[in-house]
Amino acid sequence: MAGNWQGSLQAGGRELRIVVKVTKANDALKAVMYSIDQGGPVLPASAFTLQGSTVKMAVAGLAANYAGKLSADGNSIAGTWTQGPNPRLFFRGLGVLPARNATMSDLAGVMQNAVLDRPVIDQAGIAGRYDFTLTWTPIEFQFRGLGARIPPATDSATTPPACSWRFNRGNPRRRWPKFS
Repeated sequence: MAGNWQGSLQAGGRELRIVVKVTKANDALKAVMYSIDQGGPVLPASAFTLQGSTVKMAVAGLAANYAGKLSADGNSIAGTWTQGPNPRLFFRGLGVLPARNATMSDLAGVMQNAVLDRPVIDQAGIAGRYDFTLTWTPIEFQFRGLGARIPPATDSATTPPACSWRFNRGNPRRRWPKFS
């Protein structure tokens, strides 16, 4: 089972080429995944097992699982990739961030990667997944990485406050189960 495995999966109407590198150490299998077409970081599998001809892999960072069968000759695996539902955090203009099925860590990651040019650390201590909208008035040092120009400050009554939260507290999402 150890070695490089290459295949593809259908995602959003397009085919993505994937490489999974499987290693064995101390009788345990480990794997990392590369998405050739998407680039990005190496994705470590949080679990990888082979029981008989059944192959299972979990990638916690993507809320994804793969379950397949190893062929009799040991040269191919056919199976099913499931993912999500993923958190959705998409800006609706500068300073408006609706989120669905998101954790506070998801929010911290988006704020660090898109809004601020410095680390954002989740210290909220709020567990679970939520639907919420974050609205704030951007200031000049935010969104630099996106090349956005922030308009000058205004005293308009329609300007959102510096920061406000609206949570749908009655609809928390569950954490994703892990397979063994």
